[in-house]
Amino acid sequence: MTQPSQDIPARLAEATRRHQAGLFDEAASAYQHILGIDPKHAECVHLLGLAFYQSGRHETGIEKLRQAIAMDPGAARFHANLGTILTEQSQLDEAISVLQRALSLRPNDANAHYNLGVAASAHGSIDLAEHCFRETLRFRHDHAAAANNLANLLRENGRLEEAIAAFQTVVILKPDTPAAHYNLGTALNDAGHMDEAAASFHRTLDLAPDHLDAMGNLGCLLGQRRQLGAAIDMLRRAARIAPEHLHVRTNLAMMLLANGEMAEGWKEYEWRMRAPHMIENRTDFGKPQWYGEPASGKTLFIQPEGGFGDTLQFCRFANLVAARGMRVILGSPRPLTRLLRTLSSNPLVVDRNEDLPDFDFYCSGQSLPLALGTTLETIPGTAPYLFADPARAAAWRARLSKYSKLRVGLVWSGNPGRDAIGKALDRRRSVTPEQLIRLFDIPGVIFFSLQKDDPPPPGRFPMVDVMAEMTDFADTAALIVNLDLVISVDSAAAHLAGALGKPVWLLDRFDSCWRWLANRRDSPWYPSMRIYRQPALGHWDPAISEIACDLRARARG
Repeated sequence: MTQPSQDIPARLAEATRRHQAGLFDEAASAYQHILGIDPKHAECVHLLGLAFYQSGRHETGIEKLRQAIAMDPGAARFHANLGTILTEQSQLDEAISVLQRALSLRPNDANAHYNLGVAASAHGSIDLAEHCFRETLRFRHDHAAAANNLANLLRENGRLEEAIAAFQTVVILKPDTPAAHYNLGTALNDAGHMDEAAASFHRTLDLAPDHLDAMGNLGCLLGQRRQLGAAIDMLRRAARIAPEHLHVRTNLAMMLLANGEMAEGWKEYEWRMRAPHMIENRTDFGKPQWYGEPASGKTLFIQPEGGFGDTLQFCRFANLVAARGMRVILGSPRPLTRLLRTLSSNPLVVDRNEDLPDFDFYCSGQSLPLALGTTLETIPGTAPYLFADPARAAAWRARLSKYSKLRVGLVWSGNPGRDAIGKALDRRRSVTPEQLIRLFDIPGVIFFSLQKDDPPPPGRFPMVDVMAEMTDFADTAALIVNLDLVISVDSAAAHLAGALGKPVWLLDRFDSCWRWLANRRDSPWYPSMRIYRQPALGHWDPAISEIACDLRARARG
């Protein structure tokens, strides 16, 4: 008669078949029966632990795996499986230690390297994660998941060219996988490789025609490449698939506005109000929003929105509201409060942090164009609509009278903001004084820095810098009205100069903001503005050369 211990291989094979078929409870029962015969069977304890874990008995499964390791500490596979499970359970410190032990026992285990990379990445140990994913690929060149994780890690840490190379590996390994092409497209887009990014997004859509993120990103990318018609078509296609998709609708709004299609654009632009940061900062006034209905004799509170430039651009609508017979309370960031009180409609301007007097309706400043039915032809473009204090302007006139040259204000960077998106935007729209060096060689010009909290570098950049004397925008306005010209990147200073009716030359990035419209040198928002655009993303030299030529001619008179 056959001894029970001699039946163990057959019993174990049958239990394993059940395990592989997903019959975890039956497999566990079979493993326990074997252990009743041979309690020291480490492999059976290991498999029992996996069966328990996969059936949802997580703690029991982990305990059995630890027991198997204690029985056979040299079994690399036991360590590797326990480490993977601990990663799933977010017990990352122990997972890393266990997986490192697995690799000390079997250094060429590609999967263990990969799983350690996953644990290290979740733990925030970026250098270790990168090393592990690269080791995985060294042992298994076709490990697409390792290549993808490595690429994502590199992209998240700003190493875009390396990320692109890793995503290209994924595309080679998984050429028919939409996600591979999409991820490559996002990295290419981040790195400014617009044509290649567009090709990757198109390939994604060839493989997955309803890939919403690819449609959304491609729509934005087409807009950045100034192909507004194609961008609008793509975003409308995405909106048909996901009509409640916030980013699709807000991006569609900006493309429509950039294309001058303002009736539809302002309507779509209201989707921005559903953004989390807008909801977080929204005040429940307990009053209805004004949508342009007749309300003569009523009081409207105009809620400030966006940065200083936004407020300077949209405050003009307070005059149109007042012309409809409404009283206006205009909320304002403190640095703009004094200046906004010079609006001809004489609104009650209150600091945004102060208590508000009573009102009947409210409306965000950037929702006023919709409420007022603003079109491209009816933008209230008369300037000036803001004014410098006469006494302060006269004082600056006296101080600047000693400068007989052409007086030019200069702004080379905007406000980077606090988040990553704001910092990335500021990098694209800003230049360095070094890039403007040719302007300083033009005879007959004296430059005045209008750069707040960013003094001009010494030496080759001779500028008059009195910005330390500026306490708010009203002070800066008094200085600007005594200049002959302002040259600025897309910043609040450009809006201020335009609102004051001063000549302003805007250095505009290739992927321009919607408010400057497409393919125009002028601006319906500011009649005194001339726009100098990058011919390609990041290529400032042609625009700066054109400004230098025009400035030389202006200085000659």
